[in-house]
Amino acid sequence: MIRRQRDSWEGFQVLVDHRPSGGIGGFFGNGLASFSAVPFAIDVVRDDAGRPTGLVADNPATSVEPVTEAKRDRLSYAADVDDFLKVWRWDDWNELRIRCVGAMPVITTWINGVKIAELDTAALESPNYDADAVFEVLGDRGHIALEVHDNDSMFGEARWGVGAQCRWRNIRIKELPAGSGGGSQ
Repeated sequence: MIRRQRDSWEGFQVLVDHRPSGGIGGFFGNGLASFSAVPFAIDVVRDDAGRPTGLVADNPATSVEPVTEAKRDRLSYAADVDDFLKVWRWDDWNELRIRCVGAMPVITTWINGVKIAELDTAALESPNYDADAVFEVLGDRGHIALEVHDNDSMFGEARWGVGAQCRWRNIRIKELPAGSGGGSQ
C-alpha cells in the first residue's frame, strides 16, 4: 500500500496477488470507495498435489472476480496479460517498481521492466470515488505498508498453495526532485 495513513488502512493498494482472479500491478482503493483498476487478471496453475507451478491468464467465464472494461478503463495505461506473462519469472525473484507522483498521484507500475498499469487518481471515475475527499483523508504524503492476505471464506485454500511463501528483498525508496512533480518513487 502507498499513501497509507498511520492509524487506518486507507491508501492506494498495488496488487501482487496470484490467487484465482488475482492481479499483479493493478490497483485497489483500500478505504477509498473500494475501486478496482486492473489491466488483467491471472490465475495460478497447480500440480496434482496442489502446489503452484506457474501463472496463466484468468478465464473470464469461470472467474470469481472478472476484469471488466470498467476496471480497465479506470487506467490511463493497461498492459496486455500476455506481455506480463512473458516477463514474469516463476519460482524466482521479480522486480516490482512503483512510481507515485503528485498531490493526487499518478501511480505507475512496472514488472521486470515492463510497464503494467498507470492510474491518475485525480481523474479516476468510479462509483462513490471523490478525489477531493480522498485528498482530505490522505494528504500528499503517507506510509508504505506491505500486506499479505491469508486464506479466506471467498477463496478458501485457493489463495495460497501448499508450501507457498511471500518474501520481499532489496526494497528501495527514492524521493523525486522538486521539479519532477513531487511525490516519491
